[in-house]
Amino acid sequence: MKKGMIFLYVMVMISFCQLVCFSAPVQMPLDMDEGNSSNIINLVGEYDSLVERGLDVASGSIENAEISSLRAVGQFDLDSVTGNLYASIGNASGIEYKAKLNGSDVQFKLDDALAWGVGITFELSKDNDTFLRNFIDLSYRSIAPDYYESVTVGGVESSGTALDPKLRAGYSEFQAALGVCKKIGNFIPYGGVTISRVDVRAEATIGGTPYCLTTNSDQMFSAFGGCKLIVNDQISLEAQARAGAEEAVTVRGVYSF
Repeated sequence: MKKGMIFLYVMVMISFCQLVCFSAPVQMPLDMDEGNSSNIINLVGEYDSLVERGLDVASGSIENAEISSLRAVGQFDLDSVTGNLYASIGNASGIEYKAKLNGSDVQFKLDDALAWGVGITFELSKDNDTFLRNFIDLSYRSIAPDYYESVTVGGVESSGTALDPKLRAGYSEFQAALGVCKKIGNFIPYGGVTISRVDVRAEATIGGTPYCLTTNSDQMFSAFGGCKLIVNDQISLEAQARAGAEEAVTVRGVYSF
């Protein structure tokens, strides 16, 4: 049975990696690091590069987002459930919304904006024979730029006073992830699958014509995989890749007090 579960996880990850997506970085419970955890607080510095995610409109996509953030992670232990609560704040830059609107190819290039998020991650079980550990991560992330850097319609770019924004741009996502990991020396390789929903909005009037984008993601399922290196009792380094509903890469460092 245990070998069958391992095979199932591997096959699911390989299948989803054939797709293309865009979801939040997955947080693994820090107490599973066995030597890189804290009952008080952990600080996580994170850089997330989101390449592309499709939208439910003709030729629609979100592209080129770069989010740098600082995350505070606290540990909890309730009965037999161990996990973390976390909150993050940072800066999002380079985000572009692309779609065909009113028969024209439209690109909204967003200004830098505040990015924030909250989440909870907890361990489901530990297999004492194989030392595989299962966990769930639930998260929400939001970005709300105040303005557009530019809006391009049919190859013609408008910016500054030539723009007449009608709707503040926005981005929000909900995600649930199921993962499995195993500690091997100072390394913790992990992987799993996610289900997520991304909602975006943007609207501007160019040359008297309104262009409105209010939609959500066209795919919900993704796969993720990564590895954490435990440097010492206080510091760890991690790299993670996601594919399916998105293409994204994340690197982070953890400092435990």
